[in-house]
Amino acid sequence: MRSTDRATISPIVTASISRHARSAGCCAKAGPQRLGLFTLAKQEAVKPNERQFEESRGTAFGSGVIHIHAKLLIADDDVCLLSSANINGRSFEWDTELGFIWHERGEAIAEFRRRLWWQLFGGELPSRMNLAGWRDAARANSLADPQDRKGFVLPYQLGRARRFARPYWFIPDDLV
Repeated sequence: MRSTDRATISPIVTASISRHARSAGCCAKAGPQRLGLFTLAKQEAVKPNERQFEESRGTAFGSGVIHIHAKLLIADDDVCLLSSANINGRSFEWDTELGFIWHERGEAIAEFRRRLWWQLFGGELPSRMNLAGWRDAARANSLADPQDRKGFVLPYQLGRARRFARPYWFIPDDLV
């Protein structure tokens, strides 16, 4: 990473990324078969105006990242949480966030999940409609040229986030 990449970004942002990367790593270790972390990226190569972000977190596997603020959690096709809130003190105590929980037995949430993944994988669903299938499809996308990918889903690069992040002792936990 170029030294200027991190120098131009707020310490609060890099501290927040540090906390998120640490939390994601703990969750991935605790439940690796039940947690999927993915990134959405464009189906085109990095554009000239995006090249400055290639060494930081603005690109993934040769494409510009699609930044979506919403967070989505689907648990066992019975509960869905859609929210703007991050799981941190700043979102819970300082920022104004919006979220809703959808709890419904039956096929409604499962159908929502299938339609969402159908859209994110460009109209083609992984052959196995489970987390392992999604991981395999995201991994295959990461190996393909951007214009040849099936949809927008790529594996989340946790190691890259960890390398970019910087914790700061002088930033209170409730601000990140």
